[in-house]
Amino acid sequence: APRPPRLGSSGAAARVPAPPARRPFAAHRQALSMAAAAAPGRREVSESAFEYLLQAMLYTLSDTEEGAAGEEREGSTASAKLEQIGYEVGYKLIESVAAHRAIAQDPLEACKLMCKDAYTEIFKKQVDKLQTNHRGMFVLSDNNFRWLARYASNDPQSREAAARLLHFPSGLIRGALANLGYTSVVQAEFKSLPFVTFSVRMKS
Repeated sequence: APRPPRLGSSGAAARVPAPPARRPFAAHRQALSMAAAAAPGRREVSESAFEYLLQAMLYTLSDTEEGAAGEEREGSTASAKLEQIGYEVGYKLIESVAAHRAIAQDPLEACKLMCKDAYTEIFKKQVDKLQTNHRGMFVLSDNNFRWLARYASNDPQSREAAARLLHFPSGLIRGALANLGYTSVVQAEFKSLPFVTFSVRMKS
């Protein structure tokens, strides 16, 4: 596939905005409902256009890093920036998804909301399996993660690109849970694409 054009000419690493201040979801539920009622009709973009945008972000962040450091580093800041972008998207997305739903009373309810309503809003399906040890650890399994449907498990470059891309949905889940009032660490893993698991560890 052709490499998307670099979106910026500067070699300096772009500054990532700080995450929005966390607010208890219950405190502004009424405001969310009013905003949802006053919002204009839904605006959607084709999934292929979004996937291209996601790939462009990966290339652009990697190019910026190479320009700033002279060489690409493993465990790169590009992945951290992509995760932060996902966090901000998830933080805002959950407001529209959960505005008219019951408030999550515990971490399990928050994960169920993420696995059913929010996940369906993004991927047009629910998570295939949700597991927990009832001690703050949750595993979300997707047997056919649609954003990686075109990636090959037996190609090293494809696996590396998939691992980077997964920082975005990991941040998305973390941001959604943060706006529901739960701080978490999210780690995405895969062995055979497009099967993906997201391990969510809630922080007390």
